[in-house]
Amino acid sequence: MQLCSLNPDDPVDRYINAPSTGALYKIHLPASPEGFLAQLIQPFVIRRDPATLCALLSSLNGCLQDPAVYPRVKLHILNVENGLLRQSVITDLPKDQASVGHEFCAFRRTLVLDVIDNPARYFGVQDIAANEPRLPSLHTLYVDTERDLYLRVGQREAVMPFFDDLMTATRPRRAILAGVLRSAIAANHRATLITAEAMRERLDRCRESLDHNDLEQLNRMIEYGIAQEDMEIRDMTVQLAHATFRGTDPSEIYTVIQFALPKSLKRGASEVMQRGGLPGGVGFEIAFRQVTSSYEDPSITYLANIGSEEIGGLPSSFMSDVDPSLQAGSALVQVKLDRFMGLDFEVAPDGSIVDMPFEDEKALRGGQYYPHKELIVGLLRGLFREQPNEFPIDCQLEDLHIDAFSNYLVDYRLSPKKGMGNIIIHRKSYLLTRRDAFRQACIRYSDEISALYRHDEQVSLKALMENSVIRTNESLRDFIYKVLKLTVKEYVERHSCWDYLWEGDPKRPRPETHVHPFINSHLRAALEMKGVRVSRETPMANGAVDFFCSFTTPRGDVLKVCIEVKNAHSAGLESGIAKQLPAYMGAEQTGHGIYLVFWYKSLDWPNPAEFKSIDELTVKLETVKPKEDYCIDVMVVNCTKPLSPSKI
Repeated sequence: MQLCSLNPDDPVDRYINAPSTGALYKIHLPASPEGFLAQLIQPFVIRRDPATLCALLSSLNGCLQDPAVYPRVKLHILNVENGLLRQSVITDLPKDQASVGHEFCAFRRTLVLDVIDNPARYFGVQDIAANEPRLPSLHTLYVDTERDLYLRVGQREAVMPFFDDLMTATRPRRAILAGVLRSAIAANHRATLITAEAMRERLDRCRESLDHNDLEQLNRMIEYGIAQEDMEIRDMTVQLAHATFRGTDPSEIYTVIQFALPKSLKRGASEVMQRGGLPGGVGFEIAFRQVTSSYEDPSITYLANIGSEEIGGLPSSFMSDVDPSLQAGSALVQVKLDRFMGLDFEVAPDGSIVDMPFEDEKALRGGQYYPHKELIVGLLRGLFREQPNEFPIDCQLEDLHIDAFSNYLVDYRLSPKKGMGNIIIHRKSYLLTRRDAFRQACIRYSDEISALYRHDEQVSLKALMENSVIRTNESLRDFIYKVLKLTVKEYVERHSCWDYLWEGDPKRPRPETHVHPFINSHLRAALEMKGVRVSRETPMANGAVDFFCSFTTPRGDVLKVCIEVKNAHSAGLESGIAKQLPAYMGAEQTGHGIYLVFWYKSLDWPNPAEFKSIDELTVKLETVKPKEDYCIDVMVVNCTKPLSPSKI
């Protein structure tokens, strides 16, 4: 659908500068030049060559900036681009050329704003009313494109600052601002960048600049779709509802299978190509490429393109097989088979698709049968056996099995003929083919949400209770840490409870055991509301851990976290985190703990003498805590008397 339409009443002669070559082209455009422009751009899109695409985008960017190009022609360019180029800007640009894509979006956003301010320059009088309502949507299109470009190249940390700048710049324009906020909320649903509370705070800052209906809609959008505990999705496929091969010759079709493998390429490799043959004379070409972002996973890109960005309430990006913990990145594998390989369907005489039931195959495997996946796993294992040292993925043979990856995409493409080719005739996405894929996605999602709420300084205890999902030891530890921060730390440092932690005249810090009831009274009430059990001074490892927290998930898994409390001036401060707490954790068979330290150093109390500040103390504890096998968070509570605001 064209977002802008244009009917110029006269032909246009203008010089168009092509910055990539420095040449000048004199182009005579007819009254409706979009067909001509489409023929100009289409070969670049079909070829999908990154270098050529960068040159094309640079030339088009130059056209839109060139004052010699007739304003209405610029809108014709946008019309054609919207139909042909947008996804290529996101998926085909090399990461080191992402700046070209950002310029592509920025120039067009600026142009759209100029069209809004000066419609008579771009439209005939009779066309202004019809086009003006479409312009905010066109602006949002380029916002969405730049957002997706940031995500694809792994620049998650740049997404919300990008939106914050746009919110500030577009605040005077209600419709444009609403589109920016919709895109920001969609980005947060897709990538879980900030908490719902942080997003609501941004919306509140823009409240006075929004239409009431837009404000209501945006408020409804800001919800995290957390999957139900009892939901389990075993497998799913996505394809056109009425796919057909009518009018095509199977001999002119080849097959491409794409998937991400959560294994890195061997050191020094960024892209490797191998060729060979399969039984039956089927030739193959297989490319291995390094990727670092789930938004480079072809299955996830496909879902985004068709608007299916959630599965079972979870952002689809959490279904990706790209492993974000691999610093070297995961492997994107593309297998090109030189034949039509419709292994799980037949083509009827009228060109329609008839899926095969595979009853025997399913019975033998005790579940779904995925012939393309079995073919690829066999191919990878064969390549490994032939030349294990030349195999480009850093793995062992036993790592290449049917559950090595979950999602894959199968394309049936038209072979090059008469200058055309690579056109996709049919595409089918196979998702969650590994039986535990959805459950693992739920775990990753809950961990991400819990971590976001832990690090959100503005989140309330109520929001933490409602939005935290506890499924792993890590998410339990994150939840307890935030509860401690919102209760014990907050009450001591900001609500005058510091005085309770001192005794005597002159005042001196209370012993650690005397502070336990204070911690317990604040911690227990909040944790037990969430179903977390709290035990004090539980005997273990020839001692007693100060607080032991446990939680049983709906699946029956028992999660555990140990909390050890120390005064900063304690003689056993460093050994407490280096040896004592790990010993308690080992005895309870958990790798997760929290080291809660109370800091009293002030004019009234000179210790600990070896540390000048809380920051110095924290750095030291982070240095001496065990790094392997244990995950220990350090929290330091400032128990000194706060300065009066009038004296700061």
